[in-house]
Amino acid sequence: MAVAIAGGTGNLGRYISGSLLVEPFNKNFSQIKILTRNPSSDLAKQFSAAGASVIKVEGPSDWENALKDVVLLIDALGYGPGTSQVKNELLESALKAPNLKYYIPADFGLDQRQCKVKHPLFLDKMEREERAKASGKLKVVSIHPGLFLEMGFLTVSYSPEGGKYEVAGDGNTPMSLTAIADVGLSAASIASHLIQGKGDQIPEHIRIGGISTTPLAAVEFFNRVAPDQNSLIKIEKHPLAEFKAQYIKEKDTGFKGFLDLLLILGAEGAFDHSKINDNTLVNPNLWRFTTFEEYAHDVNGRPASDIEPKNLESILYHIKAKLAK
Repeated sequence: MAVAIAGGTGNLGRYISGSLLVEPFNKNFSQIKILTRNPSSDLAKQFSAAGASVIKVEGPSDWENALKDVVLLIDALGYGPGTSQVKNELLESALKAPNLKYYIPADFGLDQRQCKVKHPLFLDKMEREERAKASGKLKVVSIHPGLFLEMGFLTVSYSPEGGKYEVAGDGNTPMSLTAIADVGLSAASIASHLIQGKGDQIPEHIRIGGISTTPLAAVEFFNRVAPDQNSLIKIEKHPLAEFKAQYIKEKDTGFKGFLDLLLILGAEGAFDHSKINDNTLVNPNLWRFTTFEEYAHDVNGRPASDIEPKNLESILYHIKAKLAK
């Protein structure tokens, strides 16, 4: 049975595509289609050489043609101007695909159902999910890994220029983060379950917590392993009630407002998957989740985003090394 990954060469998509190409997951799929706007990129060519079918897509007709014989669709498209429309076009094409049964939407983040404050981005995701479910055609499975371990600290809280780590509240609320490679492996695991006909055993929402820590504990460990002990990360705390009231008053739907909302949600526990999660479902001892300590040592005690391998050989090596542990 064929699986398609929209955005299969992106930051997350490359790990999903790579995981599907290796044992034990590759044996479940007759064809692995990577749908991309740029099939001539170096990474796309590497995927093609590794056995994936790399297909160029630029609009609705391309989506429809690419999905004709596909049974499972994974949307790994990123976010940015115009991407919501592209994802909607992809879903509409998916609903027309004659053989499609399973849909994993681009919902790789926090579980929006836990959010007391709704952001337009969350509403956009939820509307697309409900549209897919309302069709009655697709089994929809959303995967929520919390924050990405490689991006969560740097994007949400940490400012490298000032060496400052911002939190709303007291910084003691647990939060869950999952390494990108672990998210890719988890998506491949769930896709395999679905293709094997185990859809009735898979919940509509899957929560993953690769690691769990608190902002204060994270900063303490970052500082402990940093080579330069004369330049330590400083915590800046914002009283939660005041910070949230200001956010609601300003109604900032831009990027800064979104980051402020993430600080609020973190303080309210929306990222805490430590007690209720589906870790054993997605990973029944197939691999070991990357730990926070491993990440902190890899970045020398300073959150960084550019630590991930970019070529397929390195990506597959990383994935296979995790599966071998």
